[in-house]
Amino acid sequence: GDLLDGRPMLAPLARGLAYSYPVNEIDENNQPMTPAAAPLHLVVYRNADDKVKFVKLNVVSARLFSLIDTDPTLTGREALNMIAEELGHQQPDVVVAGGLDILRQWRDLGIVLGTSTD
Repeated sequence: GDLLDGRPMLAPLARGLAYSYPVNEIDENNQPMTPAAAPLHLVVYRNADDKVKFVKLNVVSARLFSLIDTDPTLTGREALNMIAEELGHQQPDVVVAGGLDILRQWRDLGIVLGTSTD
């Protein structure tokens, strides 16, 4: 469906999380001991092969995920216009276009499953 005029539906196992450490990079040989200067925002999800995956988010994409997650009545356009207003952006269409790219990437990854219009 239309990611702007429909209501983006998140995958049931997609979670927006914030960490002080780069948890997506931790393994046997990499165990950071000091927290990062700023929180690391991630979407953690399972792909079509049922593997756990991470997507790093910036402040705008983290806000977009949060809005869609907490208010499933919002269309993609409404969420993005809210973000543009919160940012005081002079060209909301730029925020909407960039947000549409993010939503498309999330749909390709399986983070967004589609849209609802009812």
